[in-house]
Amino acid sequence: MYFIDINTFYNPRAGGIRTYHQAKIEWFSEHPEHHYLLVGPAKKASSQFLAPNIEYLALPGWQATGDPEGYRALVNFIPLLRRLSSMPGAVIEIGDPWWSAWLFTFLRGCFLIRNPLTFFFHSEPIRTYLEPWSCRGNFQLLRRITLRIASRMFFAVFRQFQHIFTSSRLMETYLHDRNMKNTVFVPFGAPETCFQRFNLRERKAGTPIKLLYAGRLENDKDIQILIEAIPTLLEDESVSITVMGRGLHESFFQTFTHPRFVYMGYVEKRDVVESTFYTHDVLLAPGSWETFGLSVLEAMALGMPVIGPDQGGTWELLQNLSNPQVFKARCTESFIAAVERIKQMDLLPLSQDHHEVALRYGTWAQAMDRQMNYYLEYFGGKACAI
Repeated sequence: MYFIDINTFYNPRAGGIRTYHQAKIEWFSEHPEHHYLLVGPAKKASSQFLAPNIEYLALPGWQATGDPEGYRALVNFIPLLRRLSSMPGAVIEIGDPWWSAWLFTFLRGCFLIRNPLTFFFHSEPIRTYLEPWSCRGNFQLLRRITLRIASRMFFAVFRQFQHIFTSSRLMETYLHDRNMKNTVFVPFGAPETCFQRFNLRERKAGTPIKLLYAGRLENDKDIQILIEAIPTLLEDESVSITVMGRGLHESFFQTFTHPRFVYMGYVEKRDVVESTFYTHDVLLAPGSWETFGLSVLEAMALGMPVIGPDQGGTWELLQNLSNPQVFKARCTESFIAAVERIKQMDLLPLSQDHHEVALRYGTWAQAMDRQMNYYLEYFGGKACAI
């Protein structure tokens, strides 16, 4: 099989998207009979073979955020389209719902490409961005009309994909409710090293507690909840907080000073990330729009209890627990109350329960086997190597 991943969100310094594609790279490195081409944006075009059967093709992209090393929008697909003209059997998976999905369904509809076309729902822009936008500011009627039109166009485009992969049952249900029946549920996994470093938290109720946030510092992660809650949480001398990540609101964390607060910024090395998880007691996961919650599953695999919202992919993971620690989505007061509750709890049973749930999802290697075996079973000889 010749497999092509196209994702304008891919970035060597990205978070969950990079983790997903790295797992894909590792799967193909173990299966040299198949070929993998990963396409992402960069300042300049380049091509790099990561293995004889694995290539990373960087195409020019416009800077999409204030961070020059952040997300970019792919704009020059011409080098890829030239390749596709001689690769009609290569399976294409699109990973971003913005520009790439629309362009490639258009090209296939015009018979300019003949490749099998699939999509992976890594993010859901309608509820995450457009619905909140439609509820604020002036011209409310115009905003609501725009939202309705955009939603219809959005789902009309995605019905044209042969398969749409989703990592959570909640997202699968959401898509089914919008008449998208071409979905495939393929849950993610956690790094094997997380399971190997499993550490039972034996903290007793009322003793010092170390809280951790790890992720992008953006509005779509509901980071404002954390910003509002940190001063209140640190009034308790038994609480310390560490924040790991970068993004729109990093200036707050860079300038916030407190003897029991640490801002680590972006951490690139995987072993440092896991070590930080390993030495903290509880993960704070305020984001209510997660389609899965990779950092949550990683924490669970390590035996680290998680506080998360009653909504989204994080809630789907936490509801498997016998005693999930959740708060009302996008409510700072409820978030603080959840932290207050867990401070009064013995973490040992929570830690064991979290780890057992993570075991059901398994490792990234097992997750990739699930997804790639589906591709091989469905497409078979139609997706032969070129």
